[in-house]
Amino acid sequence: MKKIVYLDCTSGICGSMFVGALLDLGLEWQKLTAELKTLGLSNYKLNRKKVTDQGITGTLFLVDCEKEKKHRKFPEIEIIIKNSKLSQKVQKKVLEIFWLLAQAEGKIHNCKPSEVHFHEVGAVDAIIDITAVCIGLDLLGIEKIYSSAVHLGSGEMECAHGRLAIPAPATLELLRGLKCYSHGIETELTTPTGAALLRGLKASFETQPKMCLEKIGYGAGESKLAIPNFLRIRLGILETEPTLVSQNFEVIDEPLEQNLEKETLTLLECGLDDSSPEILAYLRESLEENGALEVMIIPAQMKKGRSGHLLRVVSKPITAGLIQEIIFRESSSLGVRKQNIKRLSLSRKTCEVSLKHGNVTVKYAYKKANPKTISNISPEYESCKAYATKHDLALKKAYQEAYEAVFSQSNL
Repeated sequence: MKKIVYLDCTSGICGSMFVGALLDLGLEWQKLTAELKTLGLSNYKLNRKKVTDQGITGTLFLVDCEKEKKHRKFPEIEIIIKNSKLSQKVQKKVLEIFWLLAQAEGKIHNCKPSEVHFHEVGAVDAIIDITAVCIGLDLLGIEKIYSSAVHLGSGEMECAHGRLAIPAPATLELLRGLKCYSHGIETELTTPTGAALLRGLKASFETQPKMCLEKIGYGAGESKLAIPNFLRIRLGILETEPTLVSQNFEVIDEPLEQNLEKETLTLLECGLDDSSPEILAYLRESLEENGALEVMIIPAQMKKGRSGHLLRVVSKPITAGLIQEIIFRESSSLGVRKQNIKRLSLSRKTCEVSLKHGNVTVKYAYKKANPKTISNISPEYESCKAYATKHDLALKKAYQEAYEAVFSQSNL
């Protein structure tokens, strides 16, 4: 038994419509707003109201906030999310969606994802929309998302980069390989945020699967269209057939694993026997900039006694395709071995600690059962490097001060 939703995107999709649809399904307003407050954002008000459009009634979700002049980068949004009190599951999903946006914008503007200046999608309302969707899906216990083809709209629009054709370049980039269309409506129906939600939440694009239909919700858009402007969402239970258990089963020691974070990652590896050190260094840099979690280049003896290297890359499944493309583009590899792996890890939290001349960022890890007991401490390299450079200190001195601050400050 699996709780699923099916999205009817005949009027496109954006973040606020998705939130409105979840509220219309029964997402509790008080619980949602309480979770959003932990983001620590200010100067905004949330509202929701029932609206009727061409005989259909749904919920309109609104974020009223001041227009910001500052444009955030991904690392700034990452700090906001990681410093919140959202669950690790919700934090992970929100950051995956923003990373997809960063990759799409980076490709369009020919810059690293971490250097992308988010304009509209870095504003308070966009951060709230994306986070609210992830919170709502988690609170409602929804495990899988299915979607119709996405209506994009057409025409032209004004944005931070001037006047552009609809759909926006980032929207198209995020929807590559997914089902979409444009027909008869001259306005933007699907936004980059909406496209990133579909991609990041791994929506399956197919007709509605067989399910026991329980509820239907309508999330309203703000524009008046020739058609009812709603994202319709169908909530139901998918009854799956029992599966046969393979004889090659894995024995799991649940008592040892229950206090650890579990996630499925992708391992890609290949042998390289004719690459110079410069090529390997650039390959590592490119992989890390595009979402690789681990990159290992291990000396190895290849066929016919040649010296070479074993390249092993660990990434999230959603970025594995991009990682594979980079390996083929930047190395001499003709083939890549690819498999899903399970990773067990300690829960982690990032915070700032005060040193003699300023603050640095420190990451500490703990088991879920006892978050007050620190299992591991790791000052962030870039933060310590900036601190040491600014105050003319040795890097090891900055690390030493950071460790001393962790143990002396009571909030940890």
